[in-house]
Amino acid sequence: MDGDGVGCHGAEEVQRMPWSAVTGFRETDEMFVLLVRNGRKQGILAVPKRVLTGPGEAELLGALLDERIGRR
Repeated sequence: MDGDGVGCHGAEEVQRMPWSAVTGFRETDEMFVLLVRNGRKQGILAVPKRVLTGPGEAELLGALLDERIGRR
């Protein structure tokens, strides 16, 4: 995630989505779940908090998501 949007790394490809494609998110104790739309397709992108290993990274990600799209 950066100023331009969200990146998702798969086994063979990298997909980038602008912030406008992220329509909302939910936060649980274990992960962030982003709601995304690509044309008529809807999907989710799960970000497990266990991969956020630096001090305060989960809090920073939550603040970034709040700023960019808000909790819906």
